[in-house]
Amino acid sequence: IFNETYKQGRKPIGEVRICRYQQLRVCSFLDYIRGGTSLKFAIAIDFSIRDPQNLTHNDYQQYSNDIEFVVRCLGETLEPFNPNNSWLSYGFGAKIPPHYRDSNNFCLSLDVDATCQGVNGVLNAFGKSHQHVHPLPGAKFSQIIYHLAKQAQNNFNRASEPPNYFVLFVITRGSIEDLKETVQAAIFASKAPISIVFIGVGCEGLDEIERMGNAGKRLEFQGRKSERDNLQFVNATKTRLECDNYSDMSTTFLEKALQQIPWQCSTFYMQNHVLPGKSSEEATGGLMAPSSSRRPSSAHGQGEEEELRMRTSSSGEQTRNRRHRLSNKMRSMTLDDSR
Repeated sequence: IFNETYKQGRKPIGEVRICRYQQLRVCSFLDYIRGGTSLKFAIAIDFSIRDPQNLTHNDYQQYSNDIEFVVRCLGETLEPFNPNNSWLSYGFGAKIPPHYRDSNNFCLSLDVDATCQGVNGVLNAFGKSHQHVHPLPGAKFSQIIYHLAKQAQNNFNRASEPPNYFVLFVITRGSIEDLKETVQAAIFASKAPISIVFIGVGCEGLDEIERMGNAGKRLEFQGRKSERDNLQFVNATKTRLECDNYSDMSTTFLEKALQQIPWQCSTFYMQNHVLPGKSSEEATGGLMAPSSSRRPSSAHGQGEEEELRMRTSSSGEQTRNRRHRLSNKMRSMTLDDSR
């Protein structure tokens, strides 16, 4: 390191030594989508209400309108990423027939299969449930989060299958009864390939859900910390009130609800050393391992293979690879001032 402003010319003032480094390939969300990764969408609707005895027809109609607005916005926008047009649909916070026992994890269609086809299938299942279930004064969110997180983790552990990234949309009025358990469930879900978007309906009682959704990696409970930021919160009712027409409502709501999902998806796979698609079988350099094994590969021989791959690649690929190397992954740097 030289001091360029020294009066008598360039004066050496120190030396930077790179003791160890590793190459990191950075993959975008579209890289994973093009490589075969598919998105699996799930909706969980909260039927609980703080005061079920005072529920009026206007309240019922307003809640139905909010649900339809959210489901249609999400369904129509995410359709290109959902080739089967299927949604995992659940309900919680209600007493369900035939015995009307408390349930915080039931199929929205009140059947044994949680899959609904398309937006209309989800809305029809919601209308059926809304007419037959009895709302509880509070809901427990942890059960549905654990259920989807375990399903996502089991899918990820099956290396023979194409990777699926789950996205859970939780639509709620905020009557949460198990805040501590929900925080633990969210911390557990941070280890799985899943993003959770809390969608608030109404303007009151959503403070706790909003704080948790915006906590990110700061989420902590009894010494356990979230491994990554996979949560998000958006208030659908306030978003609608801020806009003048349906187009602005839909655009603003979708920007708030979906803006973090691509980053969360690519970050999870990079942290777990999974490369997108078939390219992972050839690219063994850096910190990524083949997606078929989903485990970090051995560091032996990685430098030689990476160099050979770069030599045989086109100049355009070389430029992209150089641009993608991140200097912040250097493990240690020593500054020797003795010279």
